[in-house]
Amino acid sequence: MAEFSKTALGKHGEKLALEHLLGLGYKLICANYQIVDFSSGKKIGEIDLVMSDVDEIVFIEVRTKKDDLNGTPLDTITLRKRRQIEKCARYYIENNSVENQYCRFDVVGITMTDNGSSPILKHIKNAFICGN
Repeated sequence: MAEFSKTALGKHGEKLALEHLLGLGYKLICANYQIVDFSSGKKIGEIDLVMSDVDEIVFIEVRTKKDDLNGTPLDTITLRKRRQIEKCARYYIENNSVENQYCRFDVVGITMTDNGSSPILKHIKNAFICGN
């Protein structure tokens, strides 16, 4: 496996996840959707991928790790991170006139491999419910 910085590893994982989801028939709405506090200019939160799957809007968090020695990529999603994703999703829904559309939260976990084989990708639909 090529060595990646933490940021480059994350971007590579997002690219792999996007390719996987497009292959499943999802349609990309936007990538790296951010909300920013206009008074401070500080980023409040981000959703890695916003996609559509048939008649649902899907907010997708992508987690990539170079190994799973200290847990899987999916283990890294804390309650705080879920709340941040939910906040961004609510903002997206309110500002894009999609209040009446079904939405869900998916997670894609990617573990890179040292032996040159394909990365291990796990896609969990409905990974969590807003407010839980």
